[in-house]
Amino acid sequence: MSHFFTGDSPLSKLTNTLRDDPTVTVKRHIHLLHTYNDIKDVALGLMTLLAESRGERLVDVQKGFGIAEGD
Repeated sequence: MSHFFTGDSPLSKLTNTLRDDPTVTVKRHIHLLHTYNDIKDVALGLMTLLAESRGERLVDVQKGFGIAEGD
């Protein structure tokens, strides 16, 4: 039998060094992405309000905050 199916396999050794279960890590990353997106949506909304109140384009307000078009 190949060493890949034993507890001494390179994959098993690597898996044992993980801090958390991979499923927990993926769930955490998904949660963090949702949080990031929520914050980004609020920031975009605030910049839109600021642009409207100044009579400027949103892209100009974003540039004022150092936000590039691709960000």
